[in-house]
Amino acid sequence: MPINELNVIKAHGWWTRLRGLLGRVSLPSNHGLWLKPCTSIHTVGMLFVIDVVFLDESNVVVGLTDRVPPFWFAIAPRGANSVLELSAGGIERYELTVGERLEMH
Repeated sequence: MPINELNVIKAHGWWTRLRGLLGRVSLPSNHGLWLKPCTSIHTVGMLFVIDVVFLDESNVVVGLTDRVPPFWFAIAPRGANSVLELSAGGIERYELTVGERLEMH
């Protein structure tokens, strides 16, 4: 599935980043949550597994962590300043790789 078919939900404010995906029972496979600024995430209180894409200021992928379970933490690699959270399998589904630049609108 091409990445341009992903519906990105922006979480760029303090409250929207704090809330994140909490309270949801799933994330549709064609949706992602973009947290900015963000250098680490947790899945404490979440009910489902997610994939995590770490991006730098230019939206270049600097790290990938797949299948992060509930009640877990993921810390961004050096240079990351935002995170794109995808449903489990999203990294593979969108064929994301480190070094790739994502167009986020």
